[in-house]
Amino acid sequence: QLMSLKQVAEELLLGCPWPMDQIPEQVPLFVSGEQSLQRLLMGSKPLVYVSRDNPGAEDVADDLRRGMRSAIEVTSNVAALPKKFEENNKRRRSSVNLPTGRASHMLLYLNDQTYLGDAGAKLAQELRDVRAKAAGAPAIVMAHENDPARGGCEFGLFFGKVPKDLRDRHLFTPIAVAFMAGETYRE
Repeated sequence: QLMSLKQVAEELLLGCPWPMDQIPEQVPLFVSGEQSLQRLLMGSKPLVYVSRDNPGAEDVADDLRRGMRSAIEVTSNVAALPKKFEENNKRRRSSVNLPTGRASHMLLYLNDQTYLGDAGAKLAQELRDVRAKAAGAPAIVMAHENDPARGGCEFGLFFGKVPKDLRDRHLFTPIAVAFMAGETYRE
């Protein structure tokens, strides 16, 4: 809400009368405590697992890494997941760029392509495997796309798309972070 108010205020200021030689192209405003202006400090770099069967997730993870000034590491290598998962999916494992540790988080990117076709079935199985290894499993962090140009859709759509067993296991208990259209929101 504060970011929306910031945008409204910027547009209002740009619409005000200015001397002809001083008309600004933008009016840089900031909101006290704005996340995009804060530096994140962590004890170590979290390793975020991104499934190759989650369309758009790798791009979002790259956006997050850039936005967080490389404060996170990202991998799509299943070797970063719990052993049970690795054993079930050896055929998909790559020997290139094996991470040194285990993933602390798994990014679940929710857009209009999530859970569709064979990739959707594989993603659902990855989520089942991660949830089954609760003690050593990465935390699932959800990002819900709202930008129509990036496959944004209503959140309620996922309740019909996600397999029933995952829905019944409270997959949607954590809050999904809304990714809105526009660079101000993406930042």
